[in-house]
Amino acid sequence: MIKQLIEWIEANDRTVSTLMGALVVLVVCIAGYEVVLGNKLRLPSSTGVEYQLAPDDADTGVVTHTVLAGEGLSSIAVEYYGNKDLWTEIARANNIANPNLIEVGQELIIPKVNGTTITPSPTQSPSQSGEQRIHVVRRGDYLSKLAIQYYGNKDRWVDIYNANKGVVKNPEILVEGTRLVIP
Repeated sequence: MIKQLIEWIEANDRTVSTLMGALVVLVVCIAGYEVVLGNKLRLPSSTGVEYQLAPDDADTGVVTHTVLAGEGLSSIAVEYYGNKDLWTEIARANNIANPNLIEVGQELIIPKVNGTTITPSPTQSPSQSGEQRIHVVRRGDYLSKLAIQYYGNKDRWVDIYNANKGVVKNPEILVEGTRLVIP
């Protein structure tokens, strides 16, 4: 069998050479793609802050933020870190090369900085301002994800569910477009 394979390769030398060349080109293209997207577009930390991205799993405490109208990376950094200059950490975690090109509805990972726990720090709680926070459900939302977004604690999904029992029939299924009260 090996003898037959060698004979076939010798008889089809040109075809084998062409296939091997195509394979080499493919490997080089994949490697180049990884280098460009994996390294070149990552922003260096200009803040001197140690950067640690939490694992991509809500159960391990990863914090995500859905971009709202009028928000920029600086305002999001203020919300989570209390420091507008840490916007670069959010950009790095999300491979954002141009901070002016974030879109409403875009889901951003909010990395831990210096091992600190991240919790949004709104300037006023709803009870202080007399207003209720409303969240319009988007595709991919679920209660523990919203609890992390608003409270920094996935276990507070129950609070959101209890405040919305009239519109949420099943806590495991959120209907896109549903308006939820965030207590």
